[in-house]
Amino acid sequence: MIAVSTGELKIHEKEKEYTLLYKNIADLMESIEEEGVYIENPNNFKSLSDWRDRWSSLERGYASKAGYIHDLYTTFFNQIDIVLCQHYVKGKSHQQLVEEWQISQFEHLIVEIKKLKGIMISVAIQGETVYLIKSEEENYIKLYREITLQISILREIGILVPHPNNFRSLWQWYKYWSFKLDKLYAVREEYIDNLYETVLKHIERALKKHRTQKTSVEEFLQDLKRRFNQVTYTQAITDSTILTPILSNNVQTSNVKLNEIFQQKTSESIADSFSLAPTKTVDNLLFATENYGLSWTKENFMNPEIFLEQRDVTPLIIPSCNR
Repeated sequence: MIAVSTGELKIHEKEKEYTLLYKNIADLMESIEEEGVYIENPNNFKSLSDWRDRWSSLERGYASKAGYIHDLYTTFFNQIDIVLCQHYVKGKSHQQLVEEWQISQFEHLIVEIKKLKGIMISVAIQGETVYLIKSEEENYIKLYREITLQISILREIGILVPHPNNFRSLWQWYKYWSFKLDKLYAVREEYIDNLYETVLKHIERALKKHRTQKTSVEEFLQDLKRRFNQVTYTQAITDSTILTPILSNNVQTSNVKLNEIFQQKTSESIADSFSLAPTKTVDNLLFATENYGLSWTKENFMNPEIFLEQRDVTPLIIPSCNR
């Protein structure tokens, strides 16, 4: 879709292949729905000719067209990430999840976030944007999904780490800075620095306190939970409702419907104490974007194996699990 809209390929060269792929994806979604999971196909372009009618109204160049395509599938891929986290925590006790998060795990998360920041800044300020994005996209997406999984698991054990980055693809980041930010390189760099400032600041400060005061891992986790829960509480004061997909390792299956909004008072989801008890919700700090909506019901949760059996879904396992 991106290639034909940017002139790299002709429609007649790929129309047949595209039509077949579209049908296969639609059939796969139908088979998933038969298993009790509803997924609305976000792509209404049944042919490349239909897609041409839409892209002709977009701004010229990669930023608008490639960004549009990745925006199209964002909610769907967010849903996949939630399912992968459900699969990861399934069958594990809360204590097992906590024990996996030793100090080295937090150090590794910091490294990954800084790598991701570096890629985002690099493609935004070095010129030859299209070439750089194409060469870095695969690595960026892998890092993004690994960070997403790790943050999801931290939230599952009660540490409410926000996930402020909505750019699942570098093309989306390209689109954003092209149309939303000032043309100055310094503005783009500052935007990315600010994006992860809260996450890195709280983890790094908690680690520094742990090292200087020689606290236990349990005390470190308590301190980190207090820091991030305070951030969540502060945000709740200014934003009384949030999108809240429920994520719990105590359930086996789910029924997910996209584009429905389930609102819940943030203050109600914040525990009175800071004990490391399992959390019941993962709020929209994980995927904070106006286009994301998930409606979850406890009676019929999503079965992760439905997705994990598909070849195009790569399981994400945090490093400590490769034992």
